[in-house]
Amino acid sequence: MAEAKRDNNQVTTITGTSSDDGVTPVVVLADPTTHELIAKGESTRNEVNLPQTVADNADIYAIWSDVNNVKIDDSNYASVSLAATGNQSNGLLCTNFGFSIPTDVTIEGIIASYEAKKGALGAGRVSFLGLIKGGVFQDDLAKLKFQSEAFTTSDVVYTAGAMDNLWANTWTVDDINANNFGVGLVALSSSDAVDININYVTLTVYYSDSTFSYDTADRDENGVPVAMGVSSADGVTPVPIYADPVTGSILIKSL
Repeated sequence: MAEAKRDNNQVTTITGTSSDDGVTPVVVLADPTTHELIAKGESTRNEVNLPQTVADNADIYAIWSDVNNVKIDDSNYASVSLAATGNQSNGLLCTNFGFSIPTDVTIEGIIASYEAKKGALGAGRVSFLGLIKGGVFQDDLAKLKFQSEAFTTSDVVYTAGAMDNLWANTWTVDDINANNFGVGLVALSSSDAVDININYVTLTVYYSDSTFSYDTADRDENGVPVAMGVSSADGVTPVPIYADPVTGSILIKSL
């Protein structure tokens, strides 16, 4: 067996593979006190949900019908009829997404997605989207996502935001997990009268564990903690990594 490298604190470490995605490298180390073999890594994860509450915001523009249809991806639509070029809809407000983001993480980005199509006549699109924070639609221009892609007569999924984009805002876990967190969108006719149909809306929230997560490794038949690593010989062949139960050193057992 060959002893692994040590970090700046002289704790034995070796790079392994994240159990979260099977790709992202993490550090595997032995606790110097308990000799437990643990994986330490910072990874970005995401949670995607549909809204549980949907409403027309009762503004002065065209009214949405069947708004609850966007709660489910089932080819039933929330619809609005725009009478002429330049007409816009009221806001379609989607909240109560039921997020359960864990505490002690950092919100990294938010993506809003919606599947939509238009009727046979005219042309239209979603004009802009904005997130809802604490029940308040965030309508500052910098916090809105403007859309330019025209709808077709077939269902297409459109997105706004990115996994590293916070929509010019700051977010806590409590903000995201709150029932009054969500997204609103406004539709626009870009040519003549047009019917706009939205099948569903989702939000995807990306977050990272800034405090690192620790997972106790599996144990072999003798009760010694072991994790699968990658052979230093060819960089491909998996080999067991052991924590010595006496010294706490991490050992690589070559096959």
